[in-house]
Amino acid sequence: MTLLDNDHFLVELAKLFQKCRTSTQHTITITLKHYDGRTKPYPRNEAQQSLKGEDLCSC
Repeated sequence: MTLLDNDHFLVELAKLFQKCRTSTQHTITITLKHYDGRTKPYPRNEAQQSLKGEDLCSC
């Protein structure tokens, strides 16, 4: 997987649609992923971490 700029991505997408149109396979599936602009995960608060320890069974 490579990262493309917007213009190059649209050109490659158009090529994909054209290739699909001329081939025997006429289905393209596109999956979009929501991105909120963050690259780091949200830090967990201490209350959530302590609940995980209580959920464990010491049977």
